Amino acid sequence: PYCRYENAGSGTTYAIIGDSHAHTAYPAIASYLRTKEINTLLLALSGDVPFAGSEKQYKDRETNSRNNSITGTLIDFVATDRNISKVFIVSRGRCYLTGQDNAFQEKINEDYVIPSDVFRQSLQETVKILAESGKQVYIVSENPEIPVYLGGYLPRPFRKTSEMPSVSKQETLRLQAEYLEILNSIDEATIINTLAAFCPKDECLMFSEDGQLLYADDDHLSGAGSAFQVERLLKPYLDE
Repeated sequence: PYCRYENAGSGTTYAIIGDSHAHTAYPAIASYLRTKEINTLLLALSGDVPFAGSEKQYKDRETNSRNNSITGTLIDFVATDRNISKVFIVSRGRCYLTGQDNAFQEKINEDYVIPSDVFRQSLQETVKILAESGKQVYIVSENPEIPVYLGGYLPRPFRKTSEMPSVSKQETLRLQAEYLEILNSIDEATIINTLAAFCPKDECLMFSEDGQLLYADDDHLSGAGSAFQVERLLKPYLDE
């Protein structure tokens, strides 16, 4: 569903795979890599992780069949394309372990849930396939989630705004504990922890220094958030 290509006229391509979080990370990465004369490829699934074997756990058989076909094609293409030298895996990984559409709500969507052992094994298998094909593999951890839609807190004429909510780094670490433990157990991949950029102190950031929203909703990055992530977090890995 998410297939985009920024052609910088280069023989080198960096690929971004994942779900809708990969889609929101793509624009700023592609823009930055163009300045380095490197192509950027996005291949991602909406609401799913393209990990080898993970889709087999979904309850909807039609979804399983579709995602299995897409995932196999995606991984095979990225692994065998000789121009692709780096692969960045970007996803809302934690929600697939818990089924929570929002980290701060009790509501569970069981169709999302992938057992933690399957999540670990399928992510490791995906990394192994890519690494053995000669790719450098990076896993970008899930960014902090926000308990509300931030757009409603922007001041507008003739409208009162509520007090801005906050998200602590400690609470984010608690929510992501199992997920981060899995990421840190994966071999043959470099883990890029987003909390280093988005939670530099005790409170996680919601706005850039010039006052732009970093989020488009409660979990997806905005255009400004995508640019912030490149500038504050990803540049060293894009420059290598």
